[in-house]
Amino acid sequence: MFRELAKKTGIYSIATLCGRALSVVLLPIYTRFLTPADYGVMELLDVTVNLVSLLLGARLGQAIFYFYFAATNKEEKDKCVGTAFFCSVLLGASCSALSLACAPALSRLVFGTAQYAHYLMIVFLGFGLSLPVEMGYCFMRAFGDSKRFVGLNLLNQLAAAALGLMFLVISRWGLGSLLVAGVLGSASVAAYVAWYLLAPIRPALDFRLMWRLFRYSIPLGVSGVAVFLVHYGDRIFLRPRISLAELGVYSLAYKIGMLVSFCHAPFVLHWNSQICNIGNRRDGEAIFAQSFTYICAGLSVVAVALSLFAAPGLRLMTTPGFYGAAAMIPWVAVAYLLRSAGAHIQSAFTLEGRPGLEARVNVTGSAVCMAGYALLVPRFNVWGAIAATMLGFSVILVYSFMIARRLRPFRFAYGTLSRIAISTAVSLAAFLFLAPRGFWPQVSLAATLTLAHCTGLFFFCLSPDQRASAIRLLKTLHVNYRFRQPQEVPAGTCV
Repeated sequence: MFRELAKKTGIYSIATLCGRALSVVLLPIYTRFLTPADYGVMELLDVTVNLVSLLLGARLGQAIFYFYFAATNKEEKDKCVGTAFFCSVLLGASCSALSLACAPALSRLVFGTAQYAHYLMIVFLGFGLSLPVEMGYCFMRAFGDSKRFVGLNLLNQLAAAALGLMFLVISRWGLGSLLVAGVLGSASVAAYVAWYLLAPIRPALDFRLMWRLFRYSIPLGVSGVAVFLVHYGDRIFLRPRISLAELGVYSLAYKIGMLVSFCHAPFVLHWNSQICNIGNRRDGEAIFAQSFTYICAGLSVVAVALSLFAAPGLRLMTTPGFYGAAAMIPWVAVAYLLRSAGAHIQSAFTLEGRPGLEARVNVTGSAVCMAGYALLVPRFNVWGAIAATMLGFSVILVYSFMIARRLRPFRFAYGTLSRIAISTAVSLAAFLFLAPRGFWPQVSLAATLTLAHCTGLFFFCLSPDQRASAIRLLKTLHVNYRFRQPQEVPAGTCV
């Protein structure tokens, strides 16, 4: 099972890494044809559509991870596929129609003028198309069809990038080039997804199931809004109190620290789609608890490496004005390590079909975090924001753990988790205490402490059985990828 998890995580990481690499490669071209103001407009458009999508049910696709595996026969599963896809089309069409009427008012609310209403119309048209696309992606994950998911995702990104460059460089449409290209890409993928899902089955609608899908997704939307406020609520309190330069340094530190969640994302793509399949196995609870240990160990390495190499990395890639971000990165990285740990435990709520529990936990954590922003930011500025973020994610982790333990008696390896936490803290504290100034001393110490942390995890944190399992896993993956002999393993099969 763990070989399957590792293999699928590796496959899903291809789409994530290639998407990030593509954005870096195209950055010089975009910055030549787009102004800083265009980037500002794009940032506000992204934030607006993300928030509205959470409010209007963009988490609908997550519902099928419970209902599809709850179906007991092929007829019920086919009915789930047809009903869920129709729901996504209906919701997407409704959102697109609503945006046409509300775009001028929303533009005045967000930008202070109605001149960007046409951009909002394009963005929300793309959002409407993205709902059936996302539903298709969710079913691919539920089917265990990771290669098709990655291939279609990459094809969509490349097609949108190619169209965007053509419109931008040749037609000179400015920001509209990227927005229109995104809509065309989503429309093409939505057509393919419709064929992929509906062609092999006899489509059928179950209006009772449709209502259950909508009802299931509502708490997930509330939960998403709560986490959104933890991510971005600090900007509301920071903007009147610090300069744009200070905010820029803080934003850079935040983005680098958030790479912990970025590294966790490929695992989440497979794990969340299969949690109902895995959790209902005879050894499901043991797999859940052991996966949590491995996730914490792996992401602790990411957090340590980001933190220790932050100072020399910023010296290499940025100007002196951004060097101050190095002091903030370790704290943000640890905060998102806590966030990832909490997200893993919250998958138990999906296993039990209790999305309301996720909403309750995240709303509570968000409320604590927002109170922290209100109390700490006026006195400590960015450090108050970081402290409040850590507090919010800590509350989410602890509260999730308490509820999950009531649902199922997961036997977590508390001793191992404690040693992982101690090793992480010692590595970070040693670097901060020694605080080398030169570039090469910083690189040398960062490499030494990161290697020491990895060694400590392997020999002192993992049990002998876990070490043996890790070695077997690495050998298997090496042989499979070296000789190109990986075979798709049906979801839920123990290997």
